[in-house]
Amino acid sequence: MGDGRELFYRAGDGLMSVEVKSTTPPAFGERRRLLDVSAFEPQFYREFDVSVDGQRFLFIRAERGTQPTRLDLILNWFPELAAKVPAK
Repeated sequence: MGDGRELFYRAGDGLMSVEVKSTTPPAFGERRRLLDVSAFEPQFYREFDVSVDGQRFLFIRAERGTQPTRLDLILNWFPELAAKVPAK
């Protein structure tokens, strides 16, 4: 959740939730299985996101068997950006 008191994560085919207590050291509550997410293959680093209120989830659904075949990495892009969008 956006307030940092609940952590959502995937464990196998389940979307899980656990309460996080900001103590030193941090303490965790009981984990709960929220949803069956077996229809969403875990192909992406971050395949889902949670709404600020922690009540809705957005998942990326890819076609089965498809995976990215390339990664474009752009280095030293800040000087080009600064030239195209000068600071005021």
